Amino acid sequence: CDWSSDVCSSDLLDGDQMKLTGFVSNYAGTRQIRESLTGSPDDPEALGLELAERYIELGAQELLGT
Repeated sequence: CDWSSDVCSSDLLDGDQMKLTGFVSNYAGTRQIRESLTGSPDDPEALGLELAERYIELGAQELLGT
């Protein structure tokens, strides 16, 4: 992810933990949300869903105009 998109994410494995980082921006790039979660790599889908829910709570849909 080059972090210049409206939405992107990356992950990093560190031993027995997975760190998922996401980024959401409005089109102009003037408002941004960047969040990270760390959890077990055994269920990456659950970690991704949890991060997505946090973005919704923080107003990502408004940033994206959805």
